[in-house]
Amino acid sequence: MTTENLNQPNKVSNFQLKISYWYVTHKLQLRRLLVALLVALIVALFGFSIFRASIILFVEDKELEQTLSLLTTDAINYEYFHEVNKPRELKIVSFDAVDGREKRFDFIAQVQNSNEKWVATDVLFQLISGGKVIAEKRSFVYPNETKFVAIFGQEVLSGNPVLRIADVKWRRYLGFNEFAEPRLRFVVGETDFKAARESGIKGELPISTLNFEVSNKSGFSYWQTGIYIVLLSGQKIVAANYTTLDQFLSGETRTVEMRWYESLPTINEIQVLPEVDILDITSYMRVE
Repeated sequence: MTTENLNQPNKVSNFQLKISYWYVTHKLQLRRLLVALLVALIVALFGFSIFRASIILFVEDKELEQTLSLLTTDAINYEYFHEVNKPRELKIVSFDAVDGREKRFDFIAQVQNSNEKWVATDVLFQLISGGKVIAEKRSFVYPNETKFVAIFGQEVLSGNPVLRIADVKWRRYLGFNEFAEPRLRFVVGETDFKAARESGIKGELPISTLNFEVSNKSGFSYWQTGIYIVLLSGQKIVAANYTTLDQFLSGETRTVEMRWYESLPTINEIQVLPEVDILDITSYMRVE
């Protein structure tokens, strides 16, 4: 590079000169234009803010208020929910009185629980005569079960007694059948009923007898197992009784004899119905 080239100033093109000249002559206008654009932007943003505030205040605020008010109300009608899901009431499907000697009667009722998922764990039955409660009985009724409930030897001096369900405690139990089936494996063998004239038992009163065997085929042993025995002549209940088997062990078979100190008509149906409260832990004997 020569000394002449170093001393020469940088050359500026005609285009650059024109741009520089235009900027110098229009510098004031450009500043005014920039200020105008900034003012326009501020006005636009301020106008948009006013518009959004108006929408929120007069439109969305009402919708928000309505939405918030809905949050304080129950979306679920719990009263309706409980009404449609509550257990159906127990039903007394039959009620009979038998015997009647010396104004003492055996009252036998059939009670139905038509619920699939509800156990009537504690039912208070009241026998009412002349407007007064003359006897009470507690029992339980499993889902989809119709069972006997009896009050024996109750004295009735006057009136026509009726049975009332005074109170029921319910327990919701899903899958009850699967729970109950292995625990209620009682097998009743053949029954042998002998009327008073056939029993051969002598005494001051005629004695009718019923003998049968009952086996505990479940894997559980029970402190007490109740057994209802109901005798029917035709379609009519003519006698009933109740007994308990203490310490009924798993796999055990017991022979049971029941007696009625009266003459009975021809018996064409015998029902032997074991019962045990399998939801009560105290019903079970501890495994040694």
